[in-house]
Amino acid sequence: MINKITSIIMVIFAIALIYMGGQLLLAGGSAFYALMGVGVLLSAILLLMNKRSALTLYALLMWITLFWTIWEVGFDKWQWIPRGDLFGVLGLWLALPWVVRPLYQGQRRFHPFLGGSVVLMVLLVIGLCFYDPLPQQGAINTPRNASATGGAAEEWSAYGGTTDGQRFSALKQITKDNVKDLEVAWTYHTGDLRQGDDATEYTFEATPLKANGMLYFCTPHNEVHALDPETGAVKWKTTPDKNRSYLQQHQTCRGVSYFDAGQQAQAQTGASPAICRKRIFNATTDARLLALDADTGKACADFGDNGVVNLRANMGEVRPHALMQTAAPLVAGNLVIVGGSVMDNGFNSGNPSGVIRAYDAVSGRLVWNFDPANPDNTAPVAEGATYPQDTPVAWATLSADLKNGLVYVPFGNASPDEVGLERDPASNTEKFRDALVALDLKTGAFKWRYQSSNHDLWGSR
Repeated sequence: MINKITSIIMVIFAIALIYMGGQLLLAGGSAFYALMGVGVLLSAILLLMNKRSALTLYALLMWITLFWTIWEVGFDKWQWIPRGDLFGVLGLWLALPWVVRPLYQGQRRFHPFLGGSVVLMVLLVIGLCFYDPLPQQGAINTPRNASATGGAAEEWSAYGGTTDGQRFSALKQITKDNVKDLEVAWTYHTGDLRQGDDATEYTFEATPLKANGMLYFCTPHNEVHALDPETGAVKWKTTPDKNRSYLQQHQTCRGVSYFDAGQQAQAQTGASPAICRKRIFNATTDARLLALDADTGKACADFGDNGVVNLRANMGEVRPHALMQTAAPLVAGNLVIVGGSVMDNGFNSGNPSGVIRAYDAVSGRLVWNFDPANPDNTAPVAEGATYPQDTPVAWATLSADLKNGLVYVPFGNASPDEVGLERDPASNTEKFRDALVALDLKTGAFKWRYQSSNHDLWGSR
């Protein structure tokens, strides 16, 4: 019975290989998958007929797969996975005693050729885990004068130190010579732990900010904590309602952002905010943008709807788990700019837009939006309109060049990100996958893009 079920599964697998491999062949690609589909189909038929040659044939197919993989990609283990993972798993199953024994009427539990092939290939894969196919000697090159390159000084007021995200510090007290002498001054426990009904991917990945005389960071439940940097004492913290009705695939918060209206921002907005001159912005895993008073943690009532902008607006139908924010918003001048994150490979279509949106940091008004599906129209979307779905997303933190008035957006993929059968190479969606995109800071207008990979199947990250 086990072998009959195995044969049926192999037939289904073979038909899928022949069909999709045939499509690849017609598109000018490799004939390998179509031919392997025929081989797996023959092996399945032999197994259904209770022939031992089914295992011998499959062992030959595994060796053909191995040699073809080495010929095509060498010994790069990461590129072995999509070429041989399913063939390897099926080969391991066929080599197990409960498949082999019925073919020998219970007299043998091991097929020498297939079993030996599986053992050798498992050892080879284990060995590849210790082999780097692209060895490269690296070196850390730090600017001699970090302050001249925009490095952060006493404050670390943005996710990357400053708005441009260079992550350099101009401080000189700690050096490579004395860093070994550092000792722990204090520790702090957030108390925000994963609970049974939280998402499986529940991670604490926040990069703290040092600004306004405090340390600011967020937790996976989007609590915001403000600490005294000298002692670790809590200045204030927010504890939002942990609503379990909207769970997230990526339940994490990588950081918050800091905004100080100041003289420059006042000149840009035309007025100083009546409240919350200094603000902490937090983009949440349930797709909201929050503005908090940096001194007290209270909501900034003049921002959006009593301190909240709903980032699910104009997204159309959003399925549970499908839309979230995990990265720190970008504060650039008088704007707070956000991308977004969506569920990976949950649905073939109907995934939320990867639109980039810029809001007035004081009022929460939508100033511009860059939609990968409509890159030429950055005027705020009309009330009641919906952004086109299934576009690339920029889930990571953005950066900006204030001097040249540019925003840099690291677009990843769209979901589903590991299947590309229905993609249109001529569409705007394809043009912005895996692309670094520069936008005009004031208007969101497209400036240029650099696409690092064409027709990426590696994932949205």
